[in-house]
Order: sequence, then structure tokens, then C-alpha cells
Amino acid sequence: MSGRTKAERLEEMKRLYIQRAYSDIDLAERLGVDRTIIYRDRVELSREYPIEKDEQGRYHIPKNKLISEIKLNLHEALTLYLAGRRTSRQTRFHQPHTVNAVEKLAATLRQPMTERLLKSAERLTSQEKDPEKVKIIETIAQAWVEQTKVRIEYQALGSDGLTRHTIKPYIIEPSIWSDSIYVIAQSEFNDKIFAFKMERILSAVISGEAFEIPETFDEEQLLKHAWGIWYADREPVTVRLKFNRDAARRVYESKWHPLEKVEATDDGGCIWSADVAEWREMLPWVRGWGADCEVLEPKALREALTREAQSLAELYKVVEMTTKYYGHSLKGKDKSEWQLLKTHLSDTARKAKEFGEDAGVGDLAYTTALLHDIGKYSRAFQARLDGNGRKVDHATAGAREVLKLFNKNGLEKNLATMLSYCIAGHHTGLPDYGDATDMDGTGTLLSRVEKKRLEDYSAYRTEINPTSLVLSARKLKTSNEAFSVAFMTRMVFSALVDADFQDTETFMQQEEKPRGGHASIDMLCETFNNAIQEFDNPQGEINKKRTETLKACKE
Repeated sequence: MSGRTKAERLEEMKRLYIQRAYSDIDLAERLGVDRTIIYRDRVELSREYPIEKDEQGRYHIPKNKLISEIKLNLHEALTLYLAGRRTSRQTRFHQPHTVNAVEKLAATLRQPMTERLLKSAERLTSQEKDPEKVKIIETIAQAWVEQTKVRIEYQALGSDGLTRHTIKPYIIEPSIWSDSIYVIAQSEFNDKIFAFKMERILSAVISGEAFEIPETFDEEQLLKHAWGIWYADREPVTVRLKFNRDAARRVYESKWHPLEKVEATDDGGCIWSADVAEWREMLPWVRGWGADCEVLEPKALREALTREAQSLAELYKVVEMTTKYYGHSLKGKDKSEWQLLKTHLSDTARKAKEFGEDAGVGDLAYTTALLHDIGKYSRAFQARLDGNGRKVDHATAGAREVLKLFNKNGLEKNLATMLSYCIAGHHTGLPDYGDATDMDGTGTLLSRVEKKRLEDYSAYRTEINPTSLVLSARKLKTSNEAFSVAFMTRMVFSALVDADFQDTETFMQQEEKPRGGHASIDMLCETFNNAIQEFDNPQGEINKKRTETLKACKE
């Protein structure tokens, strides 16, 4: 005999079943007992643990279904109690697994922790049910544990369309500053690692294809500079904030970032600093301090808060804004009825994004449209709207600015050049690229963005946050890359021109024209075929050659 007591044998059987599958004979031999004992013990053990039988008739406990047994002292229990309370308070819909987990956790603790957690679990059961969302979380969790790829449909914030990805889930991570959950995964769409927000995943299906997490993947290093969950491929930026005396004590009370530094100032306040991967993720936190916090750097974060302060002042009529920038005027109408430039840019950008979604260039079209008319922020163009007849080039400004904003690597530069073409030609058509010898006035893209003298348009930064703009990279699955790039450029250009025309038309006519109602492709094809039938019986040698060419094209 093995010399173990029954309790010891049951504990050892559980441990072995977790490691791998065993037949009763194999396990009896391993433990030095008769197989009938193993059979009886297995039946008894299955009343408490999810023992399953595989295709070979062996038994095991799936790791993804195992609930570990824990024994805790008071202070260890408090740690798990607080985690359970936070989980229950931050779960916004009926999550049966969360309910079960909180109830099971409550059973391992002591009073009054048990009672409080059971009440939390009861509250969770009354929340709105969302079985599809639960299923998505289950699928992602299963794929993560089993290391299998999963196909998802994802809708990014601010996007009406969706993107499809096949992802390799590396880790599932909670947000520090909200109740959100993220799966950090590599997407096969462009072979990059993204943080996908669970709430924005519309569907998830396990593909069955296994993967291995690279040994080089280090989540600690990946999230080292993250404020919450966002990280970036580029170098982190230093954020420096100055807190006044009233807020300093609150700053000292908490650890806001693992890399933070806090220095006292002579006036009783403090300066807080940290190297952060993406400052935009900090914006809600900084905003929450109000006037108790001043952004010292980076400049882009300070400008973002300045724009918000201006908007708040205008919204609450604390300060009457002295400078308004207009995109279009109405003859004989007061300026209060003119179209604000920021309204034209934002509305055109939304339309362009919508028009470009089906071609997969929605984000590129959005960025293009938001910059296409920033030349109108110049004093000279505003004077033109006031009646000064001097012509002002307002298209080249955006074409130049997009090249300044996106130049971190070769891919960004190439995409920025594509957008520059579209912006420069949104009234006159796509220009030729030209070369370094072109002088101002030749009309080529290079001569305009590099040599043309422009009016100062920098005021656009008071109403548009350039750091919020992104260029979404995408793979070109084609054997003819040059054609694909040219075609994609024309898709972006088309989305921009149509959006700009429609938004301008709607404002100028003070109503939106109905769209659609055109003939179908089949009807147009029939009309076209009927029209070219008149060339079937040509007269004269030239017309005969023309007909031969026509037939060759049709064939």
C-alpha cells in the first residue's frame, strides 16, 4: 500500500489530475493502490471537482474550470475582500461568472466580509442581462488560457464601421482608472500588438489555431510607462504638472504612477512628473483637478487643456470669445449665421470618414478632411470673407501641415504624402509630385509644400488638437503595390471631395439635398450598350478601325 491516508490520497489525485489525464489503472499504479480504490476515490472526488473524461478514456481536471482552494488569515482575507468589492461595484451588467466568483470568495472569508460580499453578489444578479457580452468575454478568456487564436469584430471609439482581426491574446488586463477590461493581443491585420477594449468587441469566435506567446514578450516592460493601459511604440513623454497648496496634500496621499516623482515647491504646492507612454490617456485625470493643476509639459497636453478652457468659458459665457473663425459666409447675412470653420472641418471629417469606411480608408479620410481647410484660419482668408477680394490659397496649408505632423518613420511619411496630395488638390485636382527644382508657382506638390509662401495659419491649433489625429497603417495584400497605393489615394481623395462639397452645399443652400435615386448599374449598362450599338456598322476606314478597337476592348 502507499502508506497515505484517504485524505492525502484524494489530495494527491486532485494534483495529478490537474497536471495531466490518467486512466484508473495508470493512477492506481502511480499511487500503489488497487484500481477499485482509485475508482471509488475518483467518484467521490468528482462531487467537488470538475473531473472530465477524454477521448482515450482517461480522466483529468481542466485547468480552466478549476477553482483553487485557499486558506487565508484575516489580513490576507481583507486583500481579497477589497478586490471582490471593487469587482462587484465595477461590474455594470449581469455577469453570472462574477456572481459565482464573489459568492465562492465570500465562503472562504469571515464575518463581516462574507455578509458584505454576499450582498454584493445579490446586487449583481439584479443588473441588466447581456448574454452576448458574457459570451464574448468567455471566448476571449478561453482563447487566452488555451493559447488559441480568436477572430473578432472590433468597433473603435468614434468609428461607425468595424474592423476584423485574428488575434493572439497575450494577457487580459483591467484598466486602473475605470471598470474596463482590455485584451492585449497581437493582431494579424498588421502584426502589431494592440490593447482591445472588451466593450468594443462585437463578436468573438475561436479559430482553433494554436499559438505561442513569444519569450520576448514582457508585459511589465510593455506597460511600464502606461498611465492606464495605453502604450506606444515611440519614446515616452515627460508629463510635468504643478499642483497648488490645496491639492498637494491629496497628491501626496496616493501613488498615481510607478515612475512618478513629486517635488515640493516653496509655496506649499508640488510638481508631479512621470514619463508616460501616451499623455492623452491622462487627460480625464488632469481635467478632474480643475484649476488646482497647471500643465507645465508636454506642450501638446497644455494646448489641449487650453482649448478645453476656452470652450468651457464660451459654453458657460464666462468670457465672450473675441475671435471667431469662419469657413463660409452668407451674402447679406449677419456673421452669427455664417458657418464656423471648426464646424465645417468637423462635419466634413465625419462625412469623409463615413464615405471612406467601405474602402477601408475611413480614418485616413477623417484626418485628411480635418486638415483640408486649416489655411482658412489665416487673417487674410478671414478678411476675404469680410469682403476683401484678395485671393488666398487655403489648401496648401493643410498639405504642408500633415507632412509636419506625421514624419516619425517611413510609413508615416508615405501616408502623410498621400494625404498631402488629397488636401492640396481638393479644389483643383490631384497635382503632379514634381521635383526639387520646381519653383513656386509651378503648381506641383513639392513646389507648394516646400517653397510657397503662405499666410500664418497657426491659429488652427486653438480649435483643433493635432495630436488627436492618427494615421492608421494597413497591409496592402496585392501583387501590384504601386497600383494599390494610387487607388487608395483616389479613394481618400474621393471621400474628401464629396464630403467637402456636400457639407458646403448644405450650408450654402441652408438645407440638405436628398441623395440616391440614381439608376442601377444594370440599367446604366443597358443604356451604355444600346448607345454603342450604333457603331456596329461603321462607314469609312477610320470608323472601321474605331469599331475594331471598340470590340477588342469589349472582349
